[in-house]
Amino acid sequence: MTRLKTGDHVRSMDGIKEGYISATNGTHADVVWIDGTVSDEPILFGYLEKIKPGLTSFAKGI
Repeated sequence: MTRLKTGDHVRSMDGIKEGYISATNGTHADVVWIDGTVSDEPILFGYLEKIKPGLTSFAKGI
């Protein structure tokens, strides 16, 4: 598994939401979604997928 860090572009494992990590605490991350909302609770890294350079993303402008 790729280590996630602050500033990484991510998508939820269901592929519905995309955004970037605003803060981490080792196993969980606060995510700012592309619609401008912030995750209500920290999200476990296992539920996030890092968007690697070159992959199609709706969040390119972040």
